Amino acid sequence: MVRFRSSGKPRGVPVRRTRSASRPGALREGMDTKRLLNEIAEAIAHDDEGRLTSTLYELGTIAMMAGAYNNDAFTSVVSILQTEHARKADTAWLVWKHFEENWDLISDGSREKVRRAAEDEFGRSDSWMWSFTIGTLFAECFADEAAMDALMRFRKVSDSHARAVLPDAIRSLARRASGHAIKTKARRELELLSHDPSAEVRSEAALALARWK
Repeated sequence: MVRFRSSGKPRGVPVRRTRSASRPGALREGMDTKRLLNEIAEAIAHDDEGRLTSTLYELGTIAMMAGAYNNDAFTSVVSILQTEHARKADTAWLVWKHFEENWDLISDGSREKVRRAAEDEFGRSDSWMWSFTIGTLFAECFADEAAMDALMRFRKVSDSHARAVLPDAIRSLARRASGHAIKTKARRELELLSHDPSAEVRSEAALALARWK
C-alpha cells in the first residue's frame, strides 16, 4: 500500500498577466481550454494515460498563468469525473491527483464542488488509485472536521480495496489537525477499522494505529 505524503507543488512557471493580454489573450485562452476539456474527455474514454497526463499539465499551466482556474472550466472537469467512462478508466485517478497538485489555484467554490463529487465517487471505481487519491484530497487538502466525517462515512462502502486506503488517510488527517475532537474521532475510527471484515483493511488499520503519535 502506498503511503500518504505531502503533495507536490503545481508544475510550470507562473507568469504575471498584463493588460496587453486582455481580450485576444482571453479569447485564445477560452479556445484552448475548450479544446483541452475535449482532450481530457477523449483521453479518459480511451484510457490514454500519456494523453491525459500531457493535457492536464497544459490545463494546469493555463490556470497558473492566469493565477487561478476558470470556474466554468473547472466545473466541466469535475463533471467528466462523474461519468461511467471515468469510473471504468484505469487512468482517470490522475484528474483527482491534478486537483491536489493545483489546489492553490482552485477557488473556494470550486473546492466545494470537488468535495461533493469526491464524497459521491469514493469506492465507485475498480481502480484503487481512484479512491486513494480521493482519500489524499480529504486528508491533505480539505483536512478539516467535515473531511474526517466523510472518511468515516466511507467505511460503509462495499469495496474492500477502497476501504483499505482509509486508515492511512485518517491518520494523515489527524496528524494535520489541531483540534482534539478530530484526533479523537480518528483514533476511534481506526479502532473500528481494525475489526473490518477484510484482512487487508484490518492490516492497514493495525499499521496506522502502530504509527499513531
